[in-house]
Order: sequence, then C-alpha cells, then structure tokens
Amino acid sequence: MDLIIFAIVATVVLAFIIASIAAILQSLQKPSEPSETYQGIPLTDHARDKMTERYHITDQDIPLTDHARYKMTERYNITDPCEMDAFASNAFRYGKTYDQLSGYISKKLYNIQYRHGDVYTAKLFKKSVFIFTNDTNCLITVYEPDNPDFYH
Repeated sequence: MDLIIFAIVATVVLAFIIASIAAILQSLQKPSEPSETYQGIPLTDHARDKMTERYHITDQDIPLTDHARYKMTERYNITDPCEMDAFASNAFRYGKTYDQLSGYISKKLYNIQYRHGDVYTAKLFKKSVFIFTNDTNCLITVYEPDNPDFYH
C-alpha cells in the first residue's frame, strides 16, 4: 500500500516538474512569424518587417496595412510613407479611446469599436477614428465618422 502511494506521489511530482520545464521552454521561444495578411488585409513590406522584428511597441513603431495607407492617401492626401508612419504613431500615442472621453462622443466611439470587435481598439485623433489591432497595434484603417454632429 505504501509503495502505491509513493508511486502516485512520485508521478504527480514528476508531471509537475515536466510541466514547469515545458512552460519555461515555451516562454523562451520567439513568437511566430506574422502571416502575409492580417485578417484578410494584405500587409505592406514595411508593416510586415515591423511586425516581424518588434514585439515591444514604441511610439514610432506602428505598422500600417496597405488598406490604411490607401485610406490615408485618399482621405488626407498623405503620400509620403514617413508622414503616414508619423501620423499613425501620433494617433496611437495621443488618440483617445472611448473610456477616456465622455458623453455622446464616448458612446459613439464605443459603438464603433464594438462593431469592429474586441480584438481592435478605436481611437479618436484629429476628428478621425483610427482602428488598431490589440495584439500588434497595427493600424487597420482610418476614417471620419459619418455623422457630422459627432464632434458637437
């Protein structure tokens, strides 16, 4: 009987040690490489390079999708990639989320973020809504809300 209890305790201790070692080894592995698209949106070479080499966000390190670059050109007439990066960086750094706002604007921004899903963050910056991913802070799109009374 004592031998059976010893065997069970030894098995549990051994399983705990193996699980601990596996967890440590998994935490030391590099994150997987990002795919060529993010949720069906193709990434530019610039955004893909940034996503591959960084996992700690700095204020100048915000990747953009091709769609976001296209919308910045279309809506703000920004064609220089450096200006786009700076604009996205400023929006990420200084933009306000719905919980930093109040009243109608907060409610409207919350509805926009809810519509995009909980893996995204919507930020208001210079009368525009910027949609960022939560995991990589990649800018997915930028647009002005449809309602002209949004800012009043």
